Amino acid sequence: MNEAGASPVDVRVGLLQIQLDDVKWDSLAKIRPEIFFKISRRRWLGPASTVATLLSGTSLEAHGVETWLVPADGSINDSSSGLGKENFRWRRSTEFNRPILWHRLAAQGIESVVVGSRFASSGVEGVHEVDRQVLQQSANLRNVSVLQASFEALLEARSRWEQATFHFLSLNLATKASNSEDGQSVHADQGDRDEGGDILESISSTILRFQETISLDHLLVLYSARGVEWLTYHGDRELGMKSKGVKPGAVVSTVLDLFGLSKMADVSSCSILEAETSSETDQPEWEISWELPPEGEDRAPDLSAIVAAAVQGEGGRITQRLAQEVARLAWEKSYASFMTAELVTLARDLVAIDESPLNLYRLCASISIQNNSEDFLVARARLQTLYPDSTPNRLVDLLPIAEKSTDERIEILDQNPYETFHEPHLRGLWARAAMNSGRIDEALALLWRRIQGEWSNHQEHLVFAVRSIERHQEMDLPRARYALTRIIPMISSPERRSKIVRMLAETYVKTDEPKTAIVILEGFLKNFPGEMGATSMLNALRRQVGD
Repeated sequence: MNEAGASPVDVRVGLLQIQLDDVKWDSLAKIRPEIFFKISRRRWLGPASTVATLLSGTSLEAHGVETWLVPADGSINDSSSGLGKENFRWRRSTEFNRPILWHRLAAQGIESVVVGSRFASSGVEGVHEVDRQVLQQSANLRNVSVLQASFEALLEARSRWEQATFHFLSLNLATKASNSEDGQSVHADQGDRDEGGDILESISSTILRFQETISLDHLLVLYSARGVEWLTYHGDRELGMKSKGVKPGAVVSTVLDLFGLSKMADVSSCSILEAETSSETDQPEWEISWELPPEGEDRAPDLSAIVAAAVQGEGGRITQRLAQEVARLAWEKSYASFMTAELVTLARDLVAIDESPLNLYRLCASISIQNNSEDFLVARARLQTLYPDSTPNRLVDLLPIAEKSTDERIEILDQNPYETFHEPHLRGLWARAAMNSGRIDEALALLWRRIQGEWSNHQEHLVFAVRSIERHQEMDLPRARYALTRIIPMISSPERRSKIVRMLAETYVKTDEPKTAIVILEGFLKNFPGEMGATSMLNALRRQVGD
């Protein structure tokens, strides 16, 4: 329950989502740095799946949202039609495999007003939606800004649905236009400020305007800039989190907390108003307060037909763009989860859709994992022929399958400094190659930067942890613990999870804290009773401390 013990109908909670692609965070965070929480997430998520993850509190694997657009009638032939015609439409907020935030609240009897979401309206009882497309049309017809149309929609909603106690508003306050998945230009919601106006002043005034329009008791602000999300809180509750990094589920968990509602079992995060708990110990008993929609209701549509069509060269521009995103997410998910059996097939689909240098590198990397030298040489030759001057071509021979000598790898590293390119996979390859070439200190420093910035994959976390534990210098063990605890929740296999948990426990053994290691192993075995590796280590430690 909230601190005052109020019922959900006694408080008004707002969630303001602000897109700020061109804003530097060091200037933004100066407003109130103590309330900014960076949201950590898997970096392979695209824009639609990122928003769905934040607003459902679940992973892509759970919610199944890959794209903003979906086929309108099952047809994928858009060669002669564009967005807004019969072939594609915006995804409805019910077309998730897990409920979005306002549907979770509706199931608890809390009505919501949703303004500016890029997901189309659903018609769910207790949820009053004015989506982005409707706002844009209204703004164009009346020759006003989307910002103005958004606040007008909020005012009208408040008068029509006074009983609504949750209000969501999504705005784009970036000063530059960007492209969405459909290829359409997405412009900032310009309102009362000039194009060159002070963005920080605009943010502050927008927050105040939202608070005053709805008479909010509590406000969460979700910022997004350059692929990074931050969460802040405005209200009279005290912050419980001590660290400045939270999981994506914190948005949903915090809203539920503000309404005094139970946590949800599928939302793997605490509220930022609650104290943090260990990932393997002190797990709270979470109540499941929702059910999956029954068969026949909207669910996340299967987009595999779009990918298959694009691989065959069918469909038009929108089909190709959507297929590229769906295929990329499938490959990234498989790569990050060590699902190696399907990597090459997924990479070949990507190349068939878009034979870009990065996709050809993904194919080479996938073949390298499967250690197929013959296929690697073919893919490697294709990359070199088509894109001889590309960064992927210059770095691809750092893959283990290329069998370059240490001197050859060092030459490649020296000729292509880390700071001269930015693609996460290539930076990870560079750091791992530096590690394998004996440049341990440099590689660990780079990997630590990647881990802190949430750009690293599971493999890099493990490599970093193993080498940090081996080096065992100042801060190595705490950093290894951080790297390990970030990936533990993402691994479902008991055997693989046990291996990482045992590594985590070993870091405490090395610092003469065997009792802490025991607590970690006991916490793991509560969820996976009888797992042999963890059980064996636990028994040995108990004998050591005399338990």
